[in-house]
Amino acid sequence: MSSANDKGFRGLSDDFIADLQDGGFLSSLIDLIRKDSSLSLEIRHDYINVYYRGGNLLRLSKLKEHVYLPFFDDNYFRDKIGFLEGLPEKIRSVADIDYWRNKLPALKSEMDQWFSINPKAEREFQQVVVWENNNSSISNHTDYFIVDIEYDNKRGGRFDMVAIQWDSNSIARKLQGGYKPKLCFIEMKYGDSALNGKSGMLGHVKQWSEYLGYEENKKDIKEEMLNLFKQKRDLRLVGGLEGNGNLVKDFADDIDCIFLLANHDPEKSGLKNIIRELGQINIPGVGIKFCIGNFMGYGLYKENVISLPEFNKRYARQIYSKG
Repeated sequence: MSSANDKGFRGLSDDFIADLQDGGFLSSLIDLIRKDSSLSLEIRHDYINVYYRGGNLLRLSKLKEHVYLPFFDDNYFRDKIGFLEGLPEKIRSVADIDYWRNKLPALKSEMDQWFSINPKAEREFQQVVVWENNNSSISNHTDYFIVDIEYDNKRGGRFDMVAIQWDSNSIARKLQGGYKPKLCFIEMKYGDSALNGKSGMLGHVKQWSEYLGYEENKKDIKEEMLNLFKQKRDLRLVGGLEGNGNLVKDFADDIDCIFLLANHDPEKSGLKNIIRELGQINIPGVGIKFCIGNFMGYGLYKENVISLPEFNKRYARQIYSKG
C-alpha cells in the first residue's frame, strides 16, 4: 500500500495503479476515459469514480489484489428491472472490465434522462473546467491543473475543486529557479441562487478560515495532493503535461482560495453585498481570489485569477449594474 493509503488520504495502492496502466487488465477503461471528453476519472481512497456530466457513472473499488467491485447507482434508472443483468459482479479480468466498458453508453443514456428532470448544472460545468484545463487542446498553455473534484476529507476540508497553479512559462514548467507550484482550492457557483446560504460564498470562506487556520491541515493536504497529482500523471490523465517529466515534489507556502462564478446576473445586488463582507475577512497565508473568463472559456490563466479588490474595481458594473 502507498503511504497515501496508510494515512487515510485519497490515493490508490501500487497494484491498483499497475492494473489501470497500459498493460494492466483495467487499462481499456483508462483508454476510454482519455478519449472521451465527457468522462472524468477521480481518485478516492483505494477506489475510483468515473464522472459523467458531474454524476458518478462508475465506481470501481478494490476488494483485494487484482479484484474490484463495480457499482452504478440504480437511482438513475427509469426502469430498474434487469438493466444490469449479465454484468460481472466482480472485475478480475479483461473480459469483465470490457463487459462494463461496453455497457457505459447505455448507462450514460439513462443518466441523460435523469439529468433532464434533475439538472445538476454546477457539477456539470465543474467537469468542463477539469477537461479544459487538464486534457483539452489548450491545456498545456493554461496555468492551472485540476487535481481533484468534490473533495471532502471528513475533517473540515471540503472543496469543489483542488487545483495547482503551475505557470505555463518554460522556467516554471521545468521547476527551475526555485519555482514551486501553488496549491489552490476552487469553489464554483452556478447562478445567483448558489451565492448565499450555508453553502454560499460566506459559508465557504468561514470553512476555509477554520480548516486552513491550522498548519497541520495545510501540510497534510499538500502531501495528499502531491501524491494524487503524481498518480493522475502516472495514469496519463493530465494530457496537458504529456512529455513533461518534471515531478512536482513540493508546493509554495501560500495557498489561494478561488471563486469561479458562472452566470451571475448583474442586475441582482446579492454579489455586491457578499463582496462587501468578504473585504473584511483576512486568512493568514491564504489569498481569496476570483476567476474571470478568458473570452467565454473555462481555461484558467494566472492573469485572470485576481484579488478581491481588483475584481471589485475592474468589474463593478458586472457585479451590480444598478449601483
